[in-house]
Amino acid sequence: MVGKVVGVATLLAGGTKTLPHNLVKLNPSHRMLDNATAAEDVCAFTAASRFHHSLKFESKTTQKPLRVTYATVGCQDSDSPTILFAGGLYGGRWNGLWIDHLCQQKRIRVVIIDRPGFGGSTAVALDQRIPVWLETVPILLRHLNVDKVTLAAHSSGVIYLFNTVYHLPEILTPEPTIHLISPWVHPSKSGAKMLTIASAMPAGLVTGWNKMTSFLVNRLMPSSAPTDQGKKRNKKDPQSDSAVTADEETLLETCGLSSAAKQPTRDYFVKMFFEEDTSGVADEAKLGLKTGSGVSWGICDDYETFATQLADKVGKNNKLHIVAYFGENDGYVGKGGCQYFHRVWGSDTVRQSISAEVHEVPGMNHDDLTLPEHGVLGQIFDWASHREYRKMHK
Repeated sequence: MVGKVVGVATLLAGGTKTLPHNLVKLNPSHRMLDNATAAEDVCAFTAASRFHHSLKFESKTTQKPLRVTYATVGCQDSDSPTILFAGGLYGGRWNGLWIDHLCQQKRIRVVIIDRPGFGGSTAVALDQRIPVWLETVPILLRHLNVDKVTLAAHSSGVIYLFNTVYHLPEILTPEPTIHLISPWVHPSKSGAKMLTIASAMPAGLVTGWNKMTSFLVNRLMPSSAPTDQGKKRNKKDPQSDSAVTADEETLLETCGLSSAAKQPTRDYFVKMFFEEDTSGVADEAKLGLKTGSGVSWGICDDYETFATQLADKVGKNNKLHIVAYFGENDGYVGKGGCQYFHRVWGSDTVRQSISAEVHEVPGMNHDDLTLPEHGVLGQIFDWASHREYRKMHK
C-alpha cells in the first residue's frame, strides 16, 4: 500500500505534474518550502503508515477471506480517546490526511475504514455491505485493542453508524453521544429535487458513476493552481486584511496549512485517492439512493421505525444522546432533510430514551462541515477528549 503512495508522490514531484511552489510543510513550523523539498515532505506525510493499515480475516458473511484497509489518524497511543468514523460516499481512509493535524492537536485517535471496493478493501455484493461492516468493526477494534469508541458519521455513513449503534452497543462508551455530520436522508423524505431524480435512475446508469468521477478527477480537475480568493477579497474590501489573517490562523491551527496551500494540497490527496480502487462507489450510491430492487439499509431502512426500535432497545434508564449538524446550504439533504430529522427524533416516545440536538450551521453546504477549519470536527473531537478526561478524574 505504501509503495503505491510513494509512486503517486513521485509523480507529484516531477514529470508532467509539478508541485506548486506554495505548498507548506505539514508540521507545526509551517515553513514555506521550495518545490523539491515540498514534494518530498508531502510524499513522506502521505506515505505514513498510520494512513495505510490493512487487516485480513475469514468472513462468515462472504464465506471467504476479506482484506480491509484502514487508517488510525492522530494520536497513536493505545489509551487515546478513539472515534470510529463512518464517512460518506467517498469517505474512506484518505480523508484522514486532512484531519490528522487536528486530531493531533486534540489528542485523539480516529479510525477510518475503507468500505468494500475502496482502497485495498475487498469488494463484496451490495447486499453484503452492511453485514460485512458489522462483522469488520468488532474484529478491527479487537485488533487495535480498543474496547470502547465514540461514533461519528458523515452523510451516507449514517446508515452504517445506525446499524452499528443498534447491533453493536457493547462497543459504545457509557452514556454515549453519537455525532452526525450532514446525516443522509433519502430524497423521498427530504424532497431534495436533484436526488429525487437521481434515485429514479436505472441501476445500470448509477454503476457508471465511478468511471465518470475518476475521469473528471484525473483529467479535468485543476491540480496546481493556488487559490487567489484572498487577493479578490482585498480588492473589494481594504479592511479584509484582519479577516484574512484570522482565516490564515484558523487554517494553520486546524489543518497545519496556509490558505494558499490548502486547495492544491487537498487536490493532490484526492488524486491519490483515485489512484486506488474506487469501484465500490457504484454500490454505495445504489445503497444511499435505494436504487434497484431489494436494496435495504438494514435496521434503519425507515428512520422513523428505527428511532422507535432504538429507543425501546436503549430503555428509559440508559440515555443515548444524538448531535446532528446540517449545513444551511446543503443541496443534497436540504431544509426538508433537517426538518425530517427533527420529527424523527423529536417524538415523545423516542425522547424518553434518546435526546437529540439538531443544529443548522449558517453558510455551510453538505461537505463543508467535514473540513477541520469550519469547527464542527473540533467540537466533536473536544467532546471525545474532554469526556475521557472527565472519566479519568471522577
